[in-house]
Amino acid sequence: RGVSLKSVLDNLLAWRAFLAVAKTGSISVAARLLDLDSAAVSHMVAEIEQALGYALFDRSKRPFKLTPRGRVVMPLGYRHMGYAPPADVGQQKMNF
Repeated sequence: RGVSLKSVLDNLLAWRAFLAVAKTGSISVAARLLDLDSAAVSHMVAEIEQALGYALFDRSKRPFKLTPRGRVVMPLGYRHMGYAPPADVGQQKMNF
């Protein structure tokens, strides 16, 4: 059973998880920042990817890197969370 795009868009914690992984390059570091366990963060990111239909991260190496599509989605994630994405989203300061 697939995850609906609407349910994922409504899940702000999942977007926080995505942005935290994008910023840190690590599921476990993102989980610590969000005070969640790694499995929950991994699951939330996977749900976003499933709903969108493509991978947001290249998981073949550590730290995780955004895929080209992930780099497109990242500023949208900032906007969805109510943050204005900066010109260089990698330098964005965010409170998790």
